[in-house]
Formats: sequence, C-alpha cells, structure tokens
Amino acid sequence: MKKKHASLLFLGLLFLLFVWMAVQATSFQTQASYFPLYIALLASVLTIVATIRQIVQMRKEDNQEPFHENMSNVIKYTAWLIGYLILIYLVGLVLASIVYLFTFLLYEARLTIVKSILSTGVATVVVILISRFMELEWPSSLFAIF
Repeated sequence: MKKKHASLLFLGLLFLLFVWMAVQATSFQTQASYFPLYIALLASVLTIVATIRQIVQMRKEDNQEPFHENMSNVIKYTAWLIGYLILIYLVGLVLASIVYLFTFLLYEARLTIVKSILSTGVATVVVILISRFMELEWPSSLFAIF
C-alpha cells in the first residue's frame, strides 16, 4: 500500500465518522443538536476538500513512496492492539491488561518468565492502588468476571 492510498483511505474513514456523527446529532434535543451537527457537517465538508486536494496532488506527482518500510511489523502490532481491545471487551480492563502485558513481555519483549511475571505483578499492583485511591471504575466485561 502506498502512502497516498493510505491517506485517501484514512480520509474516507474520517468522512464516514463525521457523517455518522451528524446523523447521531439529529437524534439530540433541538437545542443540544446544533453544535455537534454543524461541527460534523463542517468536518465532512473539510474532509471532502482534503480528499479532492489529495487526488489532484496524486495525479500531478508520480511518487511511489511506500506507506511504511516494515509493513509486517505495523500489521503485527496493530493485531496486538486489536487483540487487547477484544480482550478488554471479553474479560474487562484489569484482567485483559494482566494477560496482555504478560504475553507481550514474554513474546515480543522476549523477557524471561520470571521478569514477565514480576513486571506484570508490579504494574497490576500500581494500577489497582491508583484505582482504589482515585475510586476509578474500569470498563466492565462481557462475561462480568470482575
């Protein structure tokens, strides 16, 4: 994938997001819908303008610059993050963070099992202590384990 194609794809996704925001804003009360609706509409128009500028610039230049030199690593780390988000949805933030951090340290950082357990334990204790002192409520899970 070329960098300019990725930019067009991103602009298309932004446009869809802003259109969705405008549609959602129409369901608000009349007074509350003005600001988000007009911001979403303005952002949609600006996204269309940016897309047109990008297409015109693509036709003028013949730059074959790749999106990223090491695309396999980009895909690999994106998969790690998507897996983490799915894990949060399934088992909750705290347990997902423990599993994610341990497996990431073990397989990607290539730490030993003992160092991975210690690092995960320390991070878990810190997160739990901070959440107790600040009275934070973490996102719940699909299975309601915690």
